[in-house]
Amino acid sequence: MTKEILIRFTSLKEVKLKTNNNTTDINMEVLEGKTLEITKIVPINVAVNSVFSNYSITPLKNMNFGAVQFN
Repeated sequence: MTKEILIRFTSLKEVKLKTNNNTTDINMEVLEGKTLEITKIVPINVAVNSVFSNYSITPLKNMNFGAVQFN
């Protein structure tokens, strides 16, 4: 049986992150069912690339639509 785990990464700035077994802060603890004793700790490695897009829409000069009919 496979379970999918969704983790949301939110950042306020651009971040590039790649962890390995020695640098990760995320660990999965495997527990024994009755006693809840930790039987194994598995490091979870992640790769994150957070990018923010900036854009600006400005006319090069004043916009002129010419004569426009009203009513």
